Amino acid sequence: PHEFNAPRHYREIHSWMCYPYFQMWIGSLWMGPPKPSFPPSLEIPLLYVFGEKKRAMFHTGDFLAKLDATARDKPSGVLSVCRWRSTSGAGHWVHTQQPDWLEEQIRDFLSAVAAANAKTGTD
Repeated sequence: PHEFNAPRHYREIHSWMCYPYFQMWIGSLWMGPPKPSFPPSLEIPLLYVFGEKKRAMFHTGDFLAKLDATARDKPSGVLSVCRWRSTSGAGHWVHTQQPDWLEEQIRDFLSAVAAANAKTGTD
């Protein structure tokens, strides 16, 4: 099926890898700010990370509240680990501005997913 050669180091990550994000940004110039929608039924765990120094956000407080509610309303299983994290030490390029912080967030998230899977017996 799908093969993806992930960069081995954060310095190998470039802006052209974010084409869908770019398209959304360009579209906002003509159609106004994008209106993020939360999936009607979230079926996989989600970690949403952003830098607080970013000049334009593509999420709203409602989006973050819905993500919190998803985790709260699903106290067991993988959806219980849905979460968002932000850092005041970064803007748009969290992965280059705060790589150690980001790695810690991803490791914590994946550990929580693995623990939730172990409780439910899923992969």
